[in-house]
Amino acid sequence: MSQSKTSLIRWLATGFGLGRAPKAPGTFGTLGGVGVVAIYEVMGDVFRVPLFLLLCFGGYYVIKLYEHHHRAHDASEIVIDEILGFAAVFLWIPVSAANLLAAFIWFRIFDISKVGPVGWCERRWHGSAFGTLMDDLVAGILTAMMLMVMIHVGIL
Repeated sequence: MSQSKTSLIRWLATGFGLGRAPKAPGTFGTLGGVGVVAIYEVMGDVFRVPLFLLLCFGGYYVIKLYEHHHRAHDASEIVIDEILGFAAVFLWIPVSAANLLAAFIWFRIFDISKVGPVGWCERRWHGSAFGTLMDDLVAGILTAMMLMVMIHVGIL
């Protein structure tokens, strides 16, 4: 891989450098997901799912190249998966300050704890770019479900 392509892949995989934070790179990477949600809002609902799918396919490719080049699986500096996992929440949940905050907290809980299907995905596809991405997408889906319950019962 050329030096410029390697640099671009690293820049994308690390969420434009957010994953290079010395402490809690996954938390900083999750903040990058707010940027994707902002793009959703600008582009409108009709583009939300196609954009998300395009970003997921691109994210998978970036992760695969990064992991192959660095010979490291799910390195902490790879945060494009957190960005996409957080962005997944807002495929179903309306954007508001309260929803963003609640989603951030729940997403980090699911991502860090690897509870239930999140941990299963990580174990099932361990060592693959698919596994690196999928556990965060599942954390995003669980987060969306928690927010749906919170909205339904009137907490949000």
